[in-house]
Amino acid sequence: MSLAPGAGEGLAARRRQECADPGSILAKRGDDVGSNELRGALEAIVMRNSRLDLRAVRDDHRLAADLGFDSLAFLLAVGDLESNLKVSFPLERIDDLRNLTFRDLVQVVSEQRPQFAVEG
Repeated sequence: MSLAPGAGEGLAARRRQECADPGSILAKRGDDVGSNELRGALEAIVMRNSRLDLRAVRDDHRLAADLGFDSLAFLLAVGDLESNLKVSFPLERIDDLRNLTFRDLVQVVSEQRPQFAVEG
């Protein structure tokens, strides 16, 4: 089964629109959220702030190298993470985050928010 030309573009646009507000993904379930909701919220933040037109984010994607985060996009994403997910990163650690994979980012955020259970 193949999609008509341009059909995938509509799906990607709809996915980005659904992920426009990562805070709402978590707010729907309050403190009773798990790793899937966390991953969804983080993916929404990554897709919204990346300089690339991302269709998907894989666990092994590196924030700067693979996901199109220049310095400004990266700082905006960190601000988005901090305000939407109520986490904080010390200034001296910000540069270290640029080289994380998406999987590592999920782990770092889940360590700050214990209610996000990340399955091994």
